Amino acid sequence: MMNKNQRFVEVTDQGTLGRLSRSQDIATVRQFSGFIAVNLKNGNRYQVSQIGDTLICACPDSANGFTCKHEIGVARDMRLYEGGTP
Repeated sequence: MMNKNQRFVEVTDQGTLGRLSRSQDIATVRQFSGFIAVNLKNGNRYQVSQIGDTLICACPDSANGFTCKHEIGVARDMRLYEGGTP
C-alpha cells in the first residue's frame, strides 16, 4: 500500500531500490475500478485499487506490507491518466 503522491528520494534500502528498478517493466491499464498492472517480462497481471490517495495492490508483496513494483508503476503512470505532466 502506498500514497499515490509518494516520491522516492535518496533511497538506500536495497529492497525498495530493487522494486523501483523492476517497476520499469510494469505497464498500466486504467479501469473503472482502478488499474491493472501488467509485468511486461512475464505477463503477470495484478489489480491495483485506488482508495482516496492510497494505492493497494492484490500481489503477495503488497500483502506482506511492502510498497510493490505494481503500485510504483501505477503511481508513475497516474499523472498521464489524470492529465498532469510526467
